[in-house]
Amino acid sequence: MAVMLMEMIDARVSGVIYTQTPESRGRDQVLLAVYAVCGLGQHLVDGSSKPDIHYLTREQGPRPLAPEGMEKSCLSPETAVLLAEWGLRLEALFGDPLDIEWCQDKHGNCYILQARPLQAGPSAAQPEPAVREVDYADNPVLLEGGVTASAGVGTGPVFVIRSENEL
Repeated sequence: MAVMLMEMIDARVSGVIYTQTPESRGRDQVLLAVYAVCGLGQHLVDGSSKPDIHYLTREQGPRPLAPEGMEKSCLSPETAVLLAEWGLRLEALFGDPLDIEWCQDKHGNCYILQARPLQAGPSAAQPEPAVREVDYADNPVLLEGGVTASAGVGTGPVFVIRSENEL
């Protein structure tokens, strides 16, 4: 029998690295972005915290670009550069743009938690897919705005599971 133990990291800062930002693909300068929130990454994923976004160049020795409207960030520029370097090395290893989850503990140690192919929208070279108009009269929009974590539309029945017994 195999047993796996995994240390839980008491995260001071968590976030995501996009090795190519969707909004810069197809442009002259493609950027890398490091999203950061104080505490656990869950606050970034569920949208309960607005992330600090650090944009960096994709060159050898990435350079941070001046952040707009960010007086103080929970992530230092030096750590953003370190994470960008790691992201570019992982992208070179995997051969494709990546979406990388990371965290930094209370001692300043950084950890890569997972990396997966970046699910970006169509690039400038690809045509936009046809958009189907939807009548929301019977299905009102419940929430709008925020930062897109994963583009797309989901449809189908909703199941509210209150305990393991209901699975």
